[in-house]
Amino acid sequence: GGNAAQGMKYKWLLSEVFDRFKKTGVDDRKLWARIKKLIGLTCAMLVGKTPEAPAGFELFGFDVLLDSNMKPWLIEVNNSPALGLDTDVDKIVKIPLLKDAFTLVTEHTRTCVAGDIAGSSAAHQAGDKQRRSPSPSLQGTS
Repeated sequence: GGNAAQGMKYKWLLSEVFDRFKKTGVDDRKLWARIKKLIGLTCAMLVGKTPEAPAGFELFGFDVLLDSNMKPWLIEVNNSPALGLDTDVDKIVKIPLLKDAFTLVTEHTRTCVAGDIAGSSAAHQAGDKQRRSPSPSLQGTS
């Protein structure tokens, strides 16, 4: 692990990288589409292979290398990416990333809890209705 001064030399915002590529004639939209496809295909391979954690979530970090032809190559997938805030770039990128991740988890949890409550309420109401009406086998007997 390098120190923050080293990180300043090697960490760029993705927008800065793409701006630099545009100046050299690289089609940044096409490049970004290829990177997203690479990550999407990788994630598709992970379906069913990651442990299920109903009260949790996974955050993956993808290391991608671009060759001289601007072809993206997957180097590795980190299941525990570094989330330290050592540089200004870290703060610009990781704070919104974490806010977005927590928003997704919170919204998903609210949806699941609301569904569970609605399901429980419907089941409870059905049970109440069933308890209030006599069963067909008891009707007509007193």
